[in-house]
Amino acid sequence: RGDALLLVRRARVDGREYVQGCLLDWPSIQVWLQEEIADLLPQASLVATVTDEADPQSLRLASLPVRLVPGNAPFAMQKVWTPLRLSLVLAWIGAGLAALAIAVLLWKSMQLSERRAVFVSAVTHELRTPLTTFRMYTDILAGGRLTDEAKKQRYLDTLRTEAERLGHLVENVLSYAQLEKTREERVCERVELSRLFARVSEALDQRVTQSGMRLMIETPPDDGGQVTGDAPAIERILFNLVDNACKYANDGSDQPIRVTCARHGNKVQIAVEDGGPGMPRGNTEKLFRPFCKSAQDAAKSAPGVGLGLSLCRRLARKMNGNLRVDPEFADGARVVLELPFAS
Repeated sequence: RGDALLLVRRARVDGREYVQGCLLDWPSIQVWLQEEIADLLPQASLVATVTDEADPQSLRLASLPVRLVPGNAPFAMQKVWTPLRLSLVLAWIGAGLAALAIAVLLWKSMQLSERRAVFVSAVTHELRTPLTTFRMYTDILAGGRLTDEAKKQRYLDTLRTEAERLGHLVENVLSYAQLEKTREERVCERVELSRLFARVSEALDQRVTQSGMRLMIETPPDDGGQVTGDAPAIERILFNLVDNACKYANDGSDQPIRVTCARHGNKVQIAVEDGGPGMPRGNTEKLFRPFCKSAQDAAKSAPGVGLGLSLCRRLARKMNGNLRVDPEFADGARVVLELPFAS
């Protein structure tokens, strides 16, 4: 019968022959055996065998007269995204993102370390020159060996110039550090450019005169003489731009340093122009990176640590403005400060 399995054998005991048998519950045994191999062969089945089959030993069990029918290949029925595979993929993605984050962090740390090294090198070079001048001139003046009053006055003027240069450097570094520490926007208000130019004109003219050059400040137009910004920040930007013009355009040119003002739509452009050699074309963005000048660059160019333009742009953007180099100006350098117009 299909629901029973009878096992029979002949046995001889004490010279007598016996027939021994065992009746098994085949459906229960069949279910049990198929469950044992279901993870490997989910569609397998067990069928009874007969002696007249062509190959009675093919896939036949050793102790039972049944044959294993494997069914279809198990991998054809498996899902592509099993929970285990999905977990492994997510784990690898997480590991890749973690490795990428570590690489970016290391790259940023190396960049910061290089910038700090460049900054320390440039500042050290910039401090060495005025300190050497202070030491030498103060030794001469304190020793009483100098009797010429004209030379004394010239030495004192040199000491004052170096002190102002050193103070300007320290103020720029402290201002940049303050901007790095505070991410808040600056408090902006209505600023009258005519009054602002009147306040800073004396300091700007004194700086330009020290370089043996001339300063021309154009009166702001009536329709563009008001901006929204922070007056002390605008004054610092103007002084830095004029200071840069004095350092880089002091080549004997008779062209003055000009400060102009014009309105363009809802923006007011304040430009500082000089008649010097100009700026390198196509690489002006590098000039706005902080501490972009190394000690070697400082030794071959005008004094400075490469912080002024970066500080000015940061201050301008804090006031919802911008600072850029005019690429179309061919008679030297022209740096433009853009600020919102105050209607």
